[in-house]
Amino acid sequence: MARAYITLARRDIDDNMLQILDLWPNSSLRLSPYEPPGQTGYLAWTAQNSTMAAHTNDGGVLRATGTYYGLATYLACRLSNAGATPTAANCNTMATAILARVVAGIALTTAGINAAIGVTLPGQGIGVGLTTMTVEEVLRIVSGEVFKVTAGDALSAGAGAFLGTAGGFVVPVTVNGIVTYPTDWRNVRAFTDTGWLHLSRFSGSMSKLAAATTDWNNPAYTYGASGTALWLDGTNLTTHVGRVLVVYDASGNVIVN
Repeated sequence: MARAYITLARRDIDDNMLQILDLWPNSSLRLSPYEPPGQTGYLAWTAQNSTMAAHTNDGGVLRATGTYYGLATYLACRLSNAGATPTAANCNTMATAILARVVAGIALTTAGINAAIGVTLPGQGIGVGLTTMTVEEVLRIVSGEVFKVTAGDALSAGAGAFLGTAGGFVVPVTVNGIVTYPTDWRNVRAFTDTGWLHLSRFSGSMSKLAAATTDWNNPAYTYGASGTALWLDGTNLTTHVGRVLVVYDASGNVIVN
C-alpha cells in the first residue's frame, strides 16, 4: 500500500510527547505475523534544516563547507539551477519556503514544491532540466528522516556544473548479517495510507492536532515574538495555538478526510 507522511508543523513538541493511538494495527496489540507492522506510536522527529554556509570553491568544484542535514542540504545536492549548482543562500531560502507550506497546512505536490522554489529560482524545480529531487524524498525529509552531506563532499562537477548525486539518506548498514545503526540515524515510523489513517484525520485524534485552533502549551518554551517556541520554518510561535501536524499522501496532497 502507498505511504502516508505525518509531518510535525511546530518545534515545541518534545521527543515522545505526542502519541497517535487511533491507527491500525496497534503496535502493542497486533498479532504478529498475521497483521502488518504496527502504526500507532510516538511522533518524535521534526524536519532537519541546517543553515548552509557558502559552498567552498575548490578549483571550480563546489564542496560542502561543513557537515549539514536536512532540506536545504537536499536542495544543494539535488536541485539544478539551469545546469548549475544553486548557491547555499538560495538553498536556505527555498528550504524555508517549502517548510512554510507545512506550517500553512498546504500541499507539497510537485506543483507546490516548485512554486516555493520558483520564488527564488523561477522556472526551476522537480521535473525540470537535470534536477534529481523527488516529491517522495522531500516528504521523507519533512517527516523527520535524515538527509546528510559531509564536509568536503563535492556538490558540483567542474566549474560549478550540476552533479545531482551528492549526499544521501542516513540508513542502517548491514555487513555480514550484522546491522549497524549510525549515530545520526532516526528511526522514523513509516505510516501506511489506510482507511484508519483517513478516519483519524477526518474525525479522530489527528483531526484535532491538524486544526489551526489546536492549543498545545509546552511550559519548556516561551511563546511570543522573541520566544523559543518556533514553527517548522523557524518563525516564532506567537501563541501556543496552531496546528501541530499535517498529513500528506504519497503525492504530497494534504489528507483531510
